[in-house]
Amino acid sequence: TMTRSLRLALTASFALLFGNACSQQQDTGAAPGSAPALASLSQGWNRIAPGGATGCSDGSDFAFYVRPGDPKRLLVFLQGGGACWNLRTCDPLHQPTYTVNLDGMAPETFDGIFNYRRSDNPFKDHTVVFAPYCSADVHLGRAEHTYTRTPEHKARIDSEQSIPDTFRISHRGFANVASALDWTYANITRPETVFVTGSSAG
Repeated sequence: TMTRSLRLALTASFALLFGNACSQQQDTGAAPGSAPALASLSQGWNRIAPGGATGCSDGSDFAFYVRPGDPKRLLVFLQGGGACWNLRTCDPLHQPTYTVNLDGMAPETFDGIFNYRRSDNPFKDHTVVFAPYCSADVHLGRAEHTYTRTPEHKARIDSEQSIPDTFRISHRGFANVASALDWTYANITRPETVFVTGSSAG
């Protein structure tokens, strides 16, 4: 189990960000112990697919990333991106503002605080937990929606292929973030410093 200091630090941060929606540890539907432990991870970025109730907007698999470092110094980062709430904003064929899935996700190519080879990176020695964003719900969703494309809407889509009449969006952001936090609670048990940050939706 995680220490009281880590639970309080993460709970306080997420309470401010999410109106206390993520302040309690949640069951993500993943089998206990199914994710690799911190001690078994390799240097550099490790991809962890928790399974269970997690997922991206198009129904594909979700994963979070961990870069092992000093276990006493923890950085938790929530990726940003757009959200959707109706036919026009959710249609993945109609210039969506959100990231549909994790295809091409490669935190090892990121710069700034993700680049631990930079001497000016204040987090280069931290253990980093990176929660990607692919659920179009500001990391809070627990819903499935099926949308029906109208003829007028179809006419606005630039596609040479046949356009299906319907599409389904899976909002799994709540389970996605919870899976990353559950892993963190179980593996980073005695940190001395905790820094929770993100961008946009994160």
